[in-house]
Amino acid sequence: MAKLDSPWKAKVLTLFPEMFPGPLGLSLAGQGLEAGAWALEAVDIRDFAADKHRTVDDPPFGGGPGMVIRPDVVSEAIDRSEEHTSELQSLAYLVCRLLLEKKKKKRKREIGRADGKSRRRQEQ
Repeated sequence: MAKLDSPWKAKVLTLFPEMFPGPLGLSLAGQGLEAGAWALEAVDIRDFAADKHRTVDDPPFGGGPGMVIRPDVVSEAIDRSEEHTSELQSLAYLVCRLLLEKKKKKRKREIGRADGKSRRRQEQ
């Protein structure tokens, strides 16, 4: 296949850039990637950490188990990655973000329904 000018570039912000292209390198997406129909850049979020250990996570603010990704590091990664992107790429980010918000709201409703059902079972 002849190489094409890359009309679209996907940037993936990740803690594990070595995992890409992964499944995106297979099937039709992989053929398009190989042909130059689109490009993929895996950006390591750790590169935007301010300390010498490249720390990207912290304990939750309110306490509790687990760790959360530090918003200052992710914000810096997004800001620096957006410096060289077009409005179309930014729009794709916003569209994905809106879709995720819708999914979260739907999931919360489903969890609420499931909790209500389990409470009713326990009361019986």
